[in-house]
Amino acid sequence: MHRAPWAWSLAIVSTCALTGCREAAQRAVLQPADASAGAASLKELAASYKSAHCQKDLARVRNLDLSLCQLQSWVATPGRQRAAVEGLFELQLEEVRLELMPPDAPAGGAVMYLRQAPQGHPVFDCCMSGQERCGKLMLVGRTSRAAIHLDPGLVVVRAQGRYFLDLSLLIAEDAAHAVRSGDIPRYRPIPLGTDLQEASRMTGRGKTWEDANRALDEMQAAGAHLPGR
Repeated sequence: MHRAPWAWSLAIVSTCALTGCREAAQRAVLQPADASAGAASLKELAASYKSAHCQKDLARVRNLDLSLCQLQSWVATPGRQRAAVEGLFELQLEEVRLELMPPDAPAGGAVMYLRQAPQGHPVFDCCMSGQERCGKLMLVGRTSRAAIHLDPGLVVVRAQGRYFLDLSLLIAEDAAHAVRSGDIPRYRPIPLGTDLQEASRMTGRGKTWEDANRALDEMQAAGAHLPGR
């Protein structure tokens, strides 16, 4: 019986999990990041992503991503991540802009996005990967319908002295849908440098989706995300 690579990896992990050998399961599908993974500088990371995007090179994007670059070479890229990245590739990319975390942002700051839960209330998603969140990549280009300035959840992190992408899957899926459909992305970026407590107040108990959007509008207008304002 033929099995796709992902099926074999799932079978190995499941078998090892049942026998309690978690470390063996990890070794079966994971490996230390290769020395070539990621990038030596922020500028190199942005340029490498732009090149990979324009060439629709999924393998190269995988080598830039902090999690995906640690998969064994025989393990297929997970289906949702693959679909999201290939959806982003449909954007006719013109420019990659690096939006950096403010230098006076709270230590250990997260990259966050506001979204509406299925039940209707507001929640925020955040990336806390790596030793440091440095910012994110913004994509400028064109779809078949219009010019677009897109935040696709390509969070930039530093780990082990190198720079990586950390694909925020839900954000990337939403952005890929926007590229294909022309719809406005449902996820709204929370300004870099916003602390977790402030984001929690925005989406706290009793807050409606309209309340959270109004608070985010006011934050952006007033520059309230910058420390000292």
